[in-house]
Amino acid sequence: MKKIILSLFAISIFYLGCSDLKTNMNPVNSAVSSKTAIKLPLKSGVNIESVFSASQLISGENGGSVQLHESYISGKTQVTIDAELSVPIGAYSGTKNISMQIGDDAAIDFSPTSLFNIPLVLNLKITGVDLTGINPNDINFYYFAQDGSVSLVQNDGITIVPQTGTLEIINAKLPHFSRYGWGK
Repeated sequence: MKKIILSLFAISIFYLGCSDLKTNMNPVNSAVSSKTAIKLPLKSGVNIESVFSASQLISGENGGSVQLHESYISGKTQVTIDAELSVPIGAYSGTKNISMQIGDDAAIDFSPTSLFNIPLVLNLKITGVDLTGINPNDINFYYFAQDGSVSLVQNDGITIVPQTGTLEIINAKLPHFSRYGWGK
């Protein structure tokens, strides 16, 4: 009887330990909530529209892309935004009107809310961002969850050039639509 109780106790400890480990390895649960999105410079002039968007009707079976190319002046600096979202063949079933929107910060909101069979791929380059006083090593590209947590986004490369205010990510893998962007 004593051996059975000790065995049950050991198994309980093992399962409790594994459940804690599983929770800590979850990227959303282990995410840091103290990251904030990097702001885009304010637009100069009469037109103060600061939201840029693009959309495209795309078949998930055939794939396609949505592109957003914008530029504006902020003070004496030209700010450029070049974004391309690629939908691989077989990413989802049916046809969706895919849209992306960039507002006051260097983050992109995507819609409609979706999960994908194959991650979509985002290439994004923004220039003219004021990175004064920000350590480039503290900047990364994140998924910003609604609960305030952030998670790193898998990608093939990041370039940050403080002198030109350049933030660039190559082949960011997006497994679902939500809010993604640059944070510090």
